[in-house]
Amino acid sequence: MAVDRGLKLILSALCIIVGFLYYWEVFGQTEESVARWGLISIISGLVIIPFSFFNNKVAKILTTSIIAVVVVIQIPPIILWFVFHGSGITDGTPPSDFVAHWLYSFPHIMITVIGLLVLYYYLKTNTIKESY
Repeated sequence: MAVDRGLKLILSALCIIVGFLYYWEVFGQTEESVARWGLISIISGLVIIPFSFFNNKVAKILTTSIIAVVVVIQIPPIILWFVFHGSGITDGTPPSDFVAHWLYSFPHIMITVIGLLVLYYYLKTNTIKESY
């Protein structure tokens, strides 16, 4: 259980940090939807934290659902960092010199891998069924 909890806490910390990077527009002026994505990432990370300490069926089902959503919402940023590698990513109001690089997808890849590890752990140990 300690490995499971540790992975969930690392996952939530990464979600919060990456979410703030987008919410605070660290990568330059972007569209509102990008800032909203950051806010969703922050909230997801904050919600995972308390559920990491509960060991009942409801908490595990909710945590599994949230982590599955977190993994899915990482797919667009991963793809877009690769697609826009070498080009500007601002919407032009005001113009920015920030240039996208594929390495910026690394935190999203880490979140995806850790999220999949937690989901795999749940499936492998059949944790949800055993918590009746």
